Amino acid sequence: MRLDSKKHEAILDEVLNALEDKPQPQLLWEARIENYVDMQVMKQELEKRMQLESDMLRDVEEEIKETQDEALKTLLTHIAEDEKKHHKNIELIIRKSHSFAP
Repeated sequence: MRLDSKKHEAILDEVLNALEDKPQPQLLWEARIENYVDMQVMKQELEKRMQLESDMLRDVEEEIKETQDEALKTLLTHIAEDEKKHHKNIELIIRKSHSFAP
């Protein structure tokens, strides 16, 4: 859980960095990244993160199938559900942030 919290902290830090020194938008989605190159870099980084989430999910689901330990299976199922949520959230961020492309 600590690693997940660190990951969330890093994501929120990047959001704050993107919003820094810009007029505060009413909605996060209204924040524009002014430079197209920055947008592409952000998209690539988010896609890398999404791939990591997919890899983690695949590994966790494989272990769920193989383990006989019910407690471990329960824990891994919770992690798998979290990874699925992360994947959906990253997809949403990519889709929404690029709907404001210059």
